[in-house]
Amino acid sequence: RRSLTGIDSRDKGVSFPPEERFSVKRKNGFPFPPKKHSEDIEKGKAMNPVLLEILPQIRAGMCCSQLLAALALQVRGEENTVWLRAARGLCHGVGQSGGPCGLLGGGAMILAYLSGQDNEPHPMLEAMCNDYAEWFYGACADFGGYGCEQISAGLMRQAGAVSDDGKPDMQVCGELLARCWGTILEILENYNVDMAG
Repeated sequence: RRSLTGIDSRDKGVSFPPEERFSVKRKNGFPFPPKKHSEDIEKGKAMNPVLLEILPQIRAGMCCSQLLAALALQVRGEENTVWLRAARGLCHGVGQSGGPCGLLGGGAMILAYLSGQDNEPHPMLEAMCNDYAEWFYGACADFGGYGCEQISAGLMRQAGAVSDDGKPDMQVCGELLARCWGTILEILENYNVDMAG
């Protein structure tokens, strides 16, 4: 059988059994990070529950925008390996070009995906994307920019870590990813969006 990553789970052990997809705290049935993380999570002693949901995809090498896409597909109960592969184009600042963090563009993509109905964009999509971008800029304001390199370097400094290859480390970026996912869900809820499609 195929997992959300498109990898055969019998060979790689990275599937999401349907009965275990949403084992973390839920809000309206969807994985939802706590608004205020526990001291253990903030100190790096425990993994955010949203990250536990996508641990197989992290281990399979998916990047930030792909992980957001995997979470969105779970919400809809869908599989789409082509979309997951396309989401990789947003990763690492658009191919380590110095472009924006994949969590910024990926978040806007997820808002459009989860809010759209019958191939039509939600009438408030631009406002939702604006809300998300405003939150993202505020969350990353201390990093000296909004590119992947600036954000990952800022997160590494906060964690007291060093990158060996210059690429983002999902262990460090993961908490920001979980916060992005929570913000996306909050925005959709604030605009009364039915995410079921």
